[in-house]
Amino acid sequence: MPTISVTDEVLDAYVNRPLASHIVRWVVPYPRVTPNTLTAISALLGTLAGIGFFVAPPVGAVCLFLSMIVDCGDGQLARLRGGGTLAGRIWDGYADYWVAFCVHLGMLFSLFRSGVTLFGHVLSPLETFLFVLAAGASMAFNAGHFDYYKQRYLAHTGVAREPESPEMYVAAAERSSGVERVLLHMFAFYVKAQLGKTVDEANRAARFTASDGRRIERFRSENGWLVRMWSLSGPTMHSGFLALAALLNAVESTSFSAYCLFAIVVFNGYGVVLGLFQRAALRREAVGHG
Repeated sequence: MPTISVTDEVLDAYVNRPLASHIVRWVVPYPRVTPNTLTAISALLGTLAGIGFFVAPPVGAVCLFLSMIVDCGDGQLARLRGGGTLAGRIWDGYADYWVAFCVHLGMLFSLFRSGVTLFGHVLSPLETFLFVLAAGASMAFNAGHFDYYKQRYLAHTGVAREPESPEMYVAAAERSSGVERVLLHMFAFYVKAQLGKTVDEANRAARFTASDGRRIERFRSENGWLVRMWSLSGPTMHSGFLALAALLNAVESTSFSAYCLFAIVVFNGYGVVLGLFQRAALRREAVGHG
C-alpha cells in the first residue's frame, strides 16, 4: 500500500503512480528516454484522447487514462535520476493544460453532434460551447486552487527548499533559450498572478514557519486536512470523471452533459464551501503571526 501525503491526489497515489512505476523501471536504463520524453508521450496520448472523445469516446477514455499514468512517470523518472528541474515542472504543467484543452474540445464536438438538453431546454451551439467552456473553467479554477495550497503547504512545512516565486522562473528563463525561455517567462507571469501582490510577504511567512519544528507541526495540524480536501477537486479527479464519462458514453449518450453539469455545480459548490474553511484558517494564521 503506497504512502499518501496530504498533497497527493488519491487517484494518483493509489492507481496512476503505482502503474507508472512499472513504466519507469522499464525505461530508466535508457538515458535517451528523459522525463520530458514521458511528458511528451502523455501529451500525445491526451491529444489522441481528445480525438477519441469525438470519434469513439470509450477509446478516448482509455487514451486519457494512459495519459494520466504516463504523466505520473515523468516526476518519478526525474527523481530516480537526481531530481527534477523548474523547466521540467513547467513543461509538465503546460502538457496538463494541453491535454485538458484537447479532451474538452473533443467533448464539445461530441456534444455538437449529439445535442444537449438541460431541464427540458435544447441548447443552441453557442449555449453548448459556453456549457463546455464553463466546465473547463471549473477544472482550471479548482486545479489552480489545489496547486496554490499544495505549493503553500510544501513551503510552510519545509518540504520545498524555497517558496515558489516568479523570480525563480525568471532566473531559470535567463539560463535558458528558445521556446523554453519563453515558456518560463510565461509561467513566471502565471505564478505572479496566482500569488498576487503579497508574494514577498507570503514567502517570508513560509520561511518563518519552516524554520521552527513546532510551527511546522501547528501548520500541518491546521492546514493538512484542508490540502487533502483541495486535492479531491484537483486536476486528476476532474480527468478521472472525464474518462469515466467517455467510457459510459457508449451506453449513455448524456454522460458528457452529466460531467459538465457535475463539474460546474458540484465541484464549484465544493470549492466555495472549502474556501470558507480555508479563509477561517488563514485568519487564525494571521492572528498567530501577529
